[in-house]
Amino acid sequence: MVLIPPASERRHPVELLLCGHHYLSSKAALAVADAVVMDETGAIVDPAPVSNEICDSAPARTAPRQ
Repeated sequence: MVLIPPASERRHPVELLLCGHHYLSSKAALAVADAVVMDETGAIVDPAPVSNEICDSAPARTAPRQ
């Protein structure tokens, strides 16, 4: 699970459940957002180094909440 803290355009935190592939392809954006990544036990995962490797699929996008 990923916890993204509130931001100026979003007053509340957001929880995301990402598969490994989408976590790996989103690491840079998660780091910029100061997101906290937790494993299945709730332990905080140290961020893995972000590489410049290009993924062959588009990064995950979130749909706006209505």
